Amino acid sequence: MSLTSLKIHFALDHQGQLTTIEDVELNGLKCKCSCIGCGQPLVARLGKINRAHFAHHHVTSNCNYSAETDLHLAAKEYVRCHKRLHAPLGFFEGAVSNFPIEFTDVDYETPIRPLKEIPDLIGHTSTGEKVLVEIAVTHFCESEKIAKYKRLNLTAIEFDFSFLMPWSAELMERISDTFATKSGNWLSINPVSLVAKRVIDFERKRCLEMALNVKTLESNKLSLEGELSRIMDAIDENRPTAEQLKADYLSRLNEVESQFYSDKADYDGRIQTLKLEHASLSQQNAKLESIAQHSLLARKTELEAEFRAELEKSASEILQAYTDIKSECEELERKRMHTLNQLNALKAEFPNIGYIKTLLNKAHLERQAIVKLEGELRLIARKAGIPWPLSNDITQEIANCISLIDKVEV
Repeated sequence: MSLTSLKIHFALDHQGQLTTIEDVELNGLKCKCSCIGCGQPLVARLGKINRAHFAHHHVTSNCNYSAETDLHLAAKEYVRCHKRLHAPLGFFEGAVSNFPIEFTDVDYETPIRPLKEIPDLIGHTSTGEKVLVEIAVTHFCESEKIAKYKRLNLTAIEFDFSFLMPWSAELMERISDTFATKSGNWLSINPVSLVAKRVIDFERKRCLEMALNVKTLESNKLSLEGELSRIMDAIDENRPTAEQLKADYLSRLNEVESQFYSDKADYDGRIQTLKLEHASLSQQNAKLESIAQHSLLARKTELEAEFRAELEKSASEILQAYTDIKSECEELERKRMHTLNQLNALKAEFPNIGYIKTLLNKAHLERQAIVKLEGELRLIARKAGIPWPLSNDITQEIANCISLIDKVEV
């Protein structure tokens, strides 16, 4: 990452003490801070949108400050401020259990005498013990440095931060989580320290538990060996019977296998026969389908001819019926015209037909007198030997005349 894009989180204040961007109150060069890597002036950028950070006032190529340096300083600053971390309960790498170590004071990159080595941090406990803390980002402690710590019986622990990315908004939270939940690796432990006592007591307890587990496993082993011995004796005792059963089973298996292959050959022959019969039936079925197809076509043609003949006959009958009906209609029309002409002639012959209708209506109203008169007239005609000239009685004839006059008027 180039210095122009690197957002620096740590710097040296005007007194040469380590400070963070959160501790700076003045913006720009007014912060009076310098770079840890090259000593050049830094400007504080305390914006409200982007994350606050330091940046070089003038870009230089001689600065060895990097994102790893920022991460390294952030981890050390966390321990220096919180004075607390968790250490593994065990000397082996990847111990599951851990315990907290509280510090009353933390020294920052203080040399150890008579060694020339400078640990990242030296934590002082309330009992006066020293715990050397190494922060690994890209470089881990070399074997030579670890050997010096062991030779002087120093208590030293190393934490791995190589899995973290350069500075981000969640970096301090992840550093806190690493120191609080993830144990480091012991480089060396003072055998007479309280830290060593706690780790050794835990290891001793684990060893006792493992010893008890070993005794339990040995007891289980003896029990299983006895059970295995009994099983082997039972197997040896029943071996002749088992051998005889095996021989009988193999003999029976050979018989079944022989019968199987015999039945298989028989079934194969039957299958072949059925295949041939199937082929023959398929040919016969194809012939029958062909014959049926031709018969159906012939019957279809015959039915179509019959249907066409019936259709033509029905059409002829319908046409004849239509002709007859038309003739009858024409005859009725002639009769209607003839009747109409007769009515018109009657109208011309009887111009006073209305007056006659009035007289007939009046006579119809006087039907009681007419009925009496009709009886007298019938008696006179009978005495005189004259036949009655009307087909109906007089009242009925009057009604018929009125009906006829109504038709004529229409």
